[in-house]
Amino acid sequence: MRQELLGQWSPRKHAVLALTLILLYFWRRPDALSSPQFYSEDLCIFFAEQVRYGWASLLRPYNGYESFLLRLIALLAGLVPVYHQPLFYSICTLTLQGVAGAVFYLPGFRHLVASDTLRGTMCLAYVAASPAFEIAGTLTNLQWPLMVAALLLLVYEPAVDSRKLPVFRAACVFLCGLTAALLVLAVPVAIWRIWRGPKRERLVALACIVASLIQVCVYFLFPPPPAASPGRYTLPQVFLAVSSSLVYRSVLYTLAGSHAVLRMAETGFPPLVLLATMLSGWVVWLVWSLERQRIYILGAVYLSAASVAVPLVARDILKYFYTVDQQSIWYAHRHMVLPAAVTLLFLGLTLERTISPARNWLRLLCLALAVSGGVASNFRLPALADLHWAREAARIEAALSSGMPIDVQVNPPGKTCSIP
Repeated sequence: MRQELLGQWSPRKHAVLALTLILLYFWRRPDALSSPQFYSEDLCIFFAEQVRYGWASLLRPYNGYESFLLRLIALLAGLVPVYHQPLFYSICTLTLQGVAGAVFYLPGFRHLVASDTLRGTMCLAYVAASPAFEIAGTLTNLQWPLMVAALLLLVYEPAVDSRKLPVFRAACVFLCGLTAALLVLAVPVAIWRIWRGPKRERLVALACIVASLIQVCVYFLFPPPPAASPGRYTLPQVFLAVSSSLVYRSVLYTLAGSHAVLRMAETGFPPLVLLATMLSGWVVWLVWSLERQRIYILGAVYLSAASVAVPLVARDILKYFYTVDQQSIWYAHRHMVLPAAVTLLFLGLTLERTISPARNWLRLLCLALAVSGGVASNFRLPALADLHWAREAARIEAALSSGMPIDVQVNPPGKTCSIP
């Protein structure tokens, strides 16, 4: 009991945790601040269109969806010199990623994992072990951790005696919905919350639904170009790619680490079928044994699978996810962020179900051991290739002054963008 009280939630502890997560993200990829550079759409879309259209770019769709917060950060970055704008992007992104990663520590999630200490430790494990290449400090992929935070806020349970309307949380979910288009997958959850959840929380669910409707309207009014249109795959192909991704790139990557995943995939042992069966058994056991959290577990399974399947099919990249190898292990980490968070949620639920609250220290120890392979193998992320940003920034400044377009190199290597 005394040990749990030491871990009792407080605003100050929450702020310390959020700051710690920001520092962890920076520690995982120090070049985000020591040698900041644009990554892909950071330059080609958000910077370039901020230069071309100014404030009109704020509501400009990209690939059929809105990216409101990303556009807003790009507009604010336009107030500083070009050379410093990647640093501005990185600072804003790392800050929001750390704040989003600490959301689960809020006391409103005690109905999922009762121990505040365990939830806080799960937040640390999420940031330290989960897939984060092309995510940590990268504005383009900020939408993925924001989506995880928004999904959590959607199932937040306020204190019984609370009479405050959740205006701030509703605003956060709405802004995340206008930034992370895949939050549309949570509409069934939002409808369920309106039907069965606390009345005060209906505002948050309504914010999710309204933002999702806006994204759907944007998609049909401003559809993506043909090159970004969905591919055509059979159901078995989708099932294989999603199963392989969830097993290798999400669950085992987070718990055992990238090195172990590569060994398993290359040797074929244990076989994917066996691993998938074992993980399915784990989920079935959780559903069967945790009646109070059952609906949340089923919802998490649905959202994990859907958040992988939809973008892989929509972007016609499913064929790269049937298996995993030395090259593809770093590819498209963004699609594995939510399943990795769900993996840690299931781990936390398992520890609370099997270990007495009087031994909370044992829960924390088991959690640390479970993710130790993931932390050891995944923590340090490869730096972005040095494309001599100081030189490129000078070229961009000259191009903006003269009005003559130029091609600028941007990560990943081999990609160029026309500016302005």
